[in-house]
This record gives sequence, structure tokens and C-alpha cells, in this order.
Amino acid sequence: MASNRRAGCVADGATHLYGPGPGFVIPDNDPVGASSSIVIDHSGTVQDLDLILGGINHTWLGDLIIVLTHENSATSWLITNRAGQLEGGSETFGFDIDLDGSYTIDDESTSGSFHDQINFEGGILPAGDYNSLGSLANFDGLNIAGTWTLSISDRAPGDTGVLQNWSLLAQTQPDTGLVFAFEETANGVTGTLSGSLDLANSVAGDTSGVSAIGARINPPFPFISTGSNPSGARVDSYLLWSARPFGPGEASFDTLTFATSASGDFFSLTRDIIPAGSGPFVDFPALLLPDGYVSGTSLSATMFFEDATFDSLGITPGTYVYGLLQEPANVQPPEGSSVCASGLAPEKVITVTFGQAPVAPFEDCIFSSGFEP
Repeated sequence: MASNRRAGCVADGATHLYGPGPGFVIPDNDPVGASSSIVIDHSGTVQDLDLILGGINHTWLGDLIIVLTHENSATSWLITNRAGQLEGGSETFGFDIDLDGSYTIDDESTSGSFHDQINFEGGILPAGDYNSLGSLANFDGLNIAGTWTLSISDRAPGDTGVLQNWSLLAQTQPDTGLVFAFEETANGVTGTLSGSLDLANSVAGDTSGVSAIGARINPPFPFISTGSNPSGARVDSYLLWSARPFGPGEASFDTLTFATSASGDFFSLTRDIIPAGSGPFVDFPALLLPDGYVSGTSLSATMFFEDATFDSLGITPGTYVYGLLQEPANVQPPEGSSVCASGLAPEKVITVTFGQAPVAPFEDCIFSSGFEP
């Protein structure tokens, strides 16, 4: 099976063209068929997806089964499945229609699928836009990143063909990273976690387990935990560039508040104790995520503090941004510059908001002695 990385795309939030994927000969009367893959390293949520068969020549459309698969999510949908067997063609062999050209499989097409083309029986299907047998909207909501595989098999003897190449045309929503938004309401303070992270090149911490002792918040630390991790379960730890407090004073038990209720995925903005070579252990800002978290996986959680206000919780309203520390981790930023954090892609950032106050600036990236070159 051949593969190819994405050839090009335009800016986030618009339409991306991925490919072309390598073509292949379609073996006659072979249920295994042939396939090739496109590996996409761009991250974003699929909003609309089209498949472009860039030059396919095959006699007898009814022989073919075409399947598109997103390997990372194990999601597969049929483009066509022996078209004509149930639509008025031969019950054994399907439509006697030749493919000869480029065909775009598009949910918005008004031409119907390959299964709706009985009018071309005995002739050639014109190049153009057609629907998929299984709607490509079933890929909506997935992360576009990963391996996409196109498989074509011929299930009857006597006809052969070749695919020149294929591509994916996708409209994606760019990743926003993780966002934890807190709002004051008439009944208290509600926090809602949403989004996902890209952990590529992020620096892992040292924590391997944490007890669930309740959802809580401690602004001067700074500390937030949804508290939904099973007691003693393993977690994944990733270091942060900095940890700007979102409240004044010194962190203590008196500045810690437990949530009235909480639900959803485990999340913790905290600190991790990590070894620093032959020197002492270093207390470093960190993010804890569920064990085995995979980049691009959506997280969601809520927590509620009954009868609370930002003031009673010791919170300074604003927007606070925490960037994932990136490799190499032992490079000292010049003069404590904050460029290391502010230049991060959105999918590598955790944003915590309290109300609608202005954005708080990044804290300077000043490392402890354990990370100095």
C-alpha cells in the first residue's frame, strides 16, 4: 500500500486540499483489491469532506466497491458498493457503466450517487460531482490529522482498471486548544472545559498517579482540578512554560475551595515535582490529563461553586494563557523573553477565562536552574 503526505493547503478555517494520494492498478476479481494512503499532519476538526478520484478508468462500474477510511478513528464509509445490483442493473454484475475521468464525491452534489446512474447503462459516466453511497458527513467532527486510506476492489471477472490519483478536499475548523471558561451566574460560579490539545514535541512530566480528592480551585497556586480521576489511577503529565496565578496572595488551604459539583473528563492545572539531573528535584508548572490521552481528543468537564462569586473564590477576572513546554526544554530564552509561549500554536495552549476581562499577558519564561543550559 502506497502513501503520501499532504501536498498543500490554504489558511486555517478555509478549505484544505490534501494529496494527491498515489494511484494504483485495480486487480480484476480480487476481493482484497488495492489501496493507498494520505498521511495528514495538519490538525483541525472536519466540517465538510469531499473525495476527488483524480482520473479513474474502469469498465463495468457494477464490479467495484470503493471505501474511504480514517485509520486513526477506525471510521469507514462506502463510496459505492456494486452499483446497479439493487438499482435496475444486473442483479449479479451491477451497472454496465464505464468510469473514464475525474469524479468528485460530494455530499452537496445534486447528481445522485453512482447507484443512481441507470440512465448511463451501457455507456460512460460523465466526469463531475456525485454523492457517496454512505454520506461523507459521517467524517464530520473527526480530527483531519492521521492516515486516510482509499480502497478499491473489483468483485467480478472480466474487467480491469486503474486509478491515477486521489485527494481529499476538506473544510476544517482550526484547533483552539483547551479552554476552561468560568462565569458568574445568579446561583454561583460555573466552569466549563472544552477543546483538545496537540502534544507533539511537548515535554512530559514525572507524575504517574493522583488521588481523586474532589474538584477544587486555588487561584494563587494556580490550581484547578475537575477531580473526576479514579483514586490512584495513572495520569499523563506535561510541563508548562509558566503558571500565572489568577488570584492574589499566597496559596494555602485557606485559598482552596472545593466545588459543589463536578462531572466530565479529568483535568488538572497544577505543579509537578520532576528530577533535574544530578541536582535537586524541581517544582514545575504542569498539566495533568487522563492516562493515554491522544492528541486531538476532545475533553469536556464542568464544575459548579454554589453561591460563590469570583471575589469570594479569590479570583481576579481575566483571561490566563498557559502554553505547553516544547522540546528542546533545556534552552534558556533570551533575557527571560515571553516569545516561547506567545508564539505557540493555538492547539498547544490552555486558556482559562474568568468573565470577560481583558487578556492577561504571558508570564516571562524563566526556567529554574535545572533547565539552564
